[in-house]
Amino acid sequence: MTDTTYLFAYFTGNGQSGMHLAHSEDGLSWRPLSDKAYISPMQGLMRDPFLACGPDGVFRLVWTTDWESQEIGYASSRDLLHWSEQRKLPVMAEHPATRNCWAPEMVYDAIRSDYLIFWASTIEGRFINEGETSEDGYNHRMWSVRTKDFETFSSPEIFFDPGYSVIDATLLQLPDHTWRLICKDERLSPERKSLFVCQAPSPSGPFSKPSKPFTKAWVEGPACLQIDGWTHVYYDVYRDGRYEGKRTKDFETWEDISDRISFPEGARHGSIISAPRSLVDALQ
Repeated sequence: MTDTTYLFAYFTGNGQSGMHLAHSEDGLSWRPLSDKAYISPMQGLMRDPFLACGPDGVFRLVWTTDWESQEIGYASSRDLLHWSEQRKLPVMAEHPATRNCWAPEMVYDAIRSDYLIFWASTIEGRFINEGETSEDGYNHRMWSVRTKDFETFSSPEIFFDPGYSVIDATLLQLPDHTWRLICKDERLSPERKSLFVCQAPSPSGPFSKPSKPFTKAWVEGPACLQIDGWTHVYYDVYRDGRYEGKRTKDFETWEDISDRISFPEGARHGSIISAPRSLVDALQ
């Protein structure tokens, strides 16, 4: 048994209760660590929790604070039990016509020694004639900011724009140091609502042309985990209230592992990290 194990951060319901944690030894069977949230929202909601651990050993959490907002939530912790003050980061304040900031994620960019934070937003009147849109007039693009200290931030910029509405991007660095972006094609007509992959030499791109979809329609919230040369991609089949997954070694051929995985009942759009076994023991 190794000293490293896996944690899955997720929300339930509409995000009222906060971030829950589940644990797995093999990346297939996930067991909740508690029936209570490990951090609950002080204001608004806590949807789409994305948990990451930086090179300084600090865990950082970002999340969706509401259905329509120009902010994302942020808090930090060294043990996932005791948390800093929760803050709302006004990442799209420079664009007052912004409707939403959904499913923020982040990666530490070792080359630039900073964090790249990215999320999906619709800006009223922008991209109005470009590509197909989603429900309710949404036409999302992926936006981003950079920060070294989570106090000062760069101006928001377009992070990923394939020419149509997209949400729920996640980034993965491979052993060969290239990057993969997995994202949801959010177009409704004609129906897409599926996941695709792009390749890039760095976390900020440039990104290749999107692949063909590797999932069925009506899935969201991809979360990735690399195990024994395989990349596992888990996703929320939100209409059916369950998780499914696939794995690949080359991002071209995909094996369905849905019948081998189990997630906590009611788990929604989460993120996965590797963690020391001592930390998981303390969380239990």
